[in-house]
Amino acid sequence: RRVHGGIWRETCKLVGMTRVCGVVGLRVHLTRETLVEACNVIRTSYQCALDDIVSLPETQRTYSTTFGALALADSKAAWESHQCILPAMVVSGSEFSDVRQASSETKVALGEMWRSAYARKDLFAVLSEVATKITPNDYGNWESSVAQRFIEFTLQMFRRNGVHLDHDQQQKFVELRSSLSEMSTKYEQSLNEDRTTVKFLVSELEGVAEEFLASLPREGNYVVLGCKSPHLVAVLQRAKSSDTRKHFKQIADSRCVDQNESLLDKITATRHEIAGILGYPSHADAIISTKMAQTPENVREFLLSMAEQLRPHAKRDWSRLSQLKLEDTGNGDLKIYDISYYTNQLKQGLGINDDFVREFFPMDRVVHETLSIFQELLQVRFECLTTPEQSDNGNVVVWDEAVKLYRVLDAENGECIGYFYLDLFSRDGKFGHQCVFPIRPSFIDEKGVYVPPVCAILGNMTKPTASQPSLLMFSEVSTFFHEFGHVMHAICSRSPCSLFSWAWPIVPWPGGVEQDFLETPSMMFEQWIYTSEVLNRISGHYQNEDVKLPPEVINKLVQAKNLMVAGSWTRYIGLALFDLIIHSSLPPYSFNGLNNLTTRQLWETVHAQVGLVEVISGTFFPAGWYHMVQGYDAGYYGYLWSEVYAADLFSQFKSNTGDVNLGIKLKNAVLSPGATRDGSKMLFDFLGRDPQQTAFLESLSTDAQ
Repeated sequence: RRVHGGIWRETCKLVGMTRVCGVVGLRVHLTRETLVEACNVIRTSYQCALDDIVSLPETQRTYSTTFGALALADSKAAWESHQCILPAMVVSGSEFSDVRQASSETKVALGEMWRSAYARKDLFAVLSEVATKITPNDYGNWESSVAQRFIEFTLQMFRRNGVHLDHDQQQKFVELRSSLSEMSTKYEQSLNEDRTTVKFLVSELEGVAEEFLASLPREGNYVVLGCKSPHLVAVLQRAKSSDTRKHFKQIADSRCVDQNESLLDKITATRHEIAGILGYPSHADAIISTKMAQTPENVREFLLSMAEQLRPHAKRDWSRLSQLKLEDTGNGDLKIYDISYYTNQLKQGLGINDDFVREFFPMDRVVHETLSIFQELLQVRFECLTTPEQSDNGNVVVWDEAVKLYRVLDAENGECIGYFYLDLFSRDGKFGHQCVFPIRPSFIDEKGVYVPPVCAILGNMTKPTASQPSLLMFSEVSTFFHEFGHVMHAICSRSPCSLFSWAWPIVPWPGGVEQDFLETPSMMFEQWIYTSEVLNRISGHYQNEDVKLPPEVINKLVQAKNLMVAGSWTRYIGLALFDLIIHSSLPPYSFNGLNNLTTRQLWETVHAQVGLVEVISGTFFPAGWYHMVQGYDAGYYGYLWSEVYAADLFSQFKSNTGDVNLGIKLKNAVLSPGATRDGSKMLFDFLGRDPQQTAFLESLSTDAQ
């Protein structure tokens, strides 16, 4: 049967217009009606579970029957919610745009369900009363420290959802929150549904790989490109024409401006108003108070300190690129659309040819070897369940024929600890960025049985062509290592409830580690790809995998790890400061002595003064920036924050990336606890000391040399 752009295997089970997986219980609805029905069932069941807690006689109120029951209700609803929210991310094809829209709408409804639940005064009263009477003997099969943390976090969520407000304030709070949710969904949906294309003559794309151009659709004499990463990166890195690069960058950075630029102002204003009702000075204060950084002032100090330390290195980076441009064109005025091109030229000058390197990274091999490395390091075992031999029983489902499902087993005792999907190629309507999507949290069910987590990598990797398999750019290899690090964090997290399971705000249910810790494990794992041992292992020419990437090229890739990194980080800090400023105050904004700035003027100013390069006039990249509505608001700084601690973690593996004993220690101390412990405590448990910035700053010093 043909549905949303792919031919479903006959071994996969189709119930009406719902895809059902017997292995993990996955459901992917393909009609608006089944999505809405599923959402209503989840909401009704969840509401009944909470009503049961409130109606308990006082003599029957224990930790298990109140807090434990809430944890179970949350976990089951979180698991069931995947069937409503996953279609917006993965269902492709224009004929299913109404399904994606309905999926986004049900995500809003489910988010409101949780927010309303944690604003119930009657439920809060019951839980608060029980919390004063509980003794350590009442926690049942919960560890005492985890149960106490759950009580603390649960009551805190009620307060953050306005349970303490009077009737009028709470009514206003609910209205604003509902409006915010709708606006955020509209913003995200505009990006998901964006079909912006750019047309060029082949002559305008001189320098871009012929194999890549051959894979693109044509309209007459024109090549048609989309604005997603594989197309954009290929042109910005390789097109010799400055006019071509500028035009493509200009179009890409103007995506969704008409829909999202004004909407972003409304979203930030609403966030500030909600924070004010809750008693916070700003949205940034409200958000950062639950993270490792604790205050916006700490974040601002961190970013500005890093910017100051990076500035001389970044100026040197841009100077090197300007010199290359001067030699190439006679004009050394470096523009934003020149950076990728001349960085690539610099790499080639060092003997790194991206087209040559790609030939040694066929995607199937990269995936296979990456999975092998993680299996060995963390002592787990992966079983692919989407092979013909294993799917004949009809129990395996994928939402596209290119998707694969894996089971993860503990290598020592054979216990199933989770499942993950790999969905690595772009499709029309699919989520347009790279991420790991938490499909099911880990939790303990009503029978006391541990339910393992399920997640999926949603990627947009280079597709195969008629003459070649998918050959990954080195940056894509690095990205896959990073994202698979998230997968292992998600799968290894062993939590009794969804609140402490691996998650991030792309899902409507509350859960996950502190957001400025979220990227730390994945950024640490990303460092593996910059070691000669790993590069030699995962490389293999697509025509003969026994032929490895030459040692001299491997050494150059390792040495080039920090090439232009200071410039890249300063541009990132510009983004993070922009995010922090718009969520710390209302417009007009001020920055570095300039006042009365609009949001766009602030963006242009921060990017020029901190990122040290000007944006293209008339563009507004934040209108196409997923992070602003996917939980990274007042939190984008977390990538650099995590990178600093990731460097500290990786320093322990530097002498032996395959140290199994250290890998097991990492799994037990950092990955398995999930959110049952603070990030700083997990880092201390692994390092045996407080985390430091030394390793990260030393890498900058190495680069400076």
